[in-house]
Amino acid sequence: MKSFRILTAALTALLLAAPLLAGPNDSVHVDRGDILDRGVSSLNGRIQVEEGARINGEVESVNGSIRIGRDAQIESVSSVNGSIRIGDSTQIERRVSSVNGSISLDRDVRAQGVASVNGSIELSGAEVDRNIETVNGRVDLLDGSRVGGDIVIRERSGSSRQGQPLRIVIDGSQVDGSVINEEDSIDVEVVLRNGGQVAGEIRGAEVIQE
Repeated sequence: MKSFRILTAALTALLLAAPLLAGPNDSVHVDRGDILDRGVSSLNGRIQVEEGARINGEVESVNGSIRIGRDAQIESVSSVNGSIRIGDSTQIERRVSSVNGSISLDRDVRAQGVASVNGSIELSGAEVDRNIETVNGRVDLLDGSRVGGDIVIRERSGSSRQGQPLRIVIDGSQVDGSVINEEDSIDVEVVLRNGGQVAGEIRGAEVIQE
């Protein structure tokens, strides 16, 4: 959990210090096919990147949502509280990360890694070359998605998770590495559905075949 606390603090500080393309409450729009030599950021406004845009930097938000159109190329995408959705065939050179907002990667999106503390993570026919990391967020791999590394549920501080177990759903998709629960105080269910597979081990979690 220490690494995620550092991520939260560092991400928030970076976003607050980053130059804005608009006022703190204004939305940011990157037009179709635009090429930017720097990143874009917003405090509270929505960020919309249209189809085929190329951003040689980071797309960052604190509270606003981020929407990336299809066939874009971006260095990295991060948010504190806003949701992130990345459209078909977009390439993320590094990582997609969030603290509280959900993350959704559509078909043929490719990213090096995905990380969230509390937000859910959903891949729909997407590919992550390395790890998916979470603390409290549900993970769904759907429609032939692939994770080249591990899915890791990181250690956390505070009281144990209440209510239903944390679910990792692998539906018609593949994890080349392992599913590893590092937090003994929470229950994790790994649901394998429609031929979903984990090539490595499943550690600290209950396996459910559907």
